[in-house]
Amino acid sequence: MGVYSAMKRLTPEPISLELAARAGELPERAGRARRKKRDLTVDAIVAAVAIARALSVVLTADPDDFGLFVEGHDV
Repeated sequence: MGVYSAMKRLTPEPISLELAARAGELPERAGRARRKKRDLTVDAIVAAVAIARALSVVLTADPDDFGLFVEGHDV
């Protein structure tokens, strides 16, 4: 299955103010644990949705960074 075929099967998740606020809090904790600074906004939004929909599975190219966001949650 190609990327586009897989994406057609996904359901968009609306980002509520509550999810946006949660996503805004997550990079602070992750940023303290990282030596190299970079924009973590997209990871934070995905993590906030995954936490809200736990038990979740997330595919990521950077499990170490993503793990900082979801530590302690069923993601």
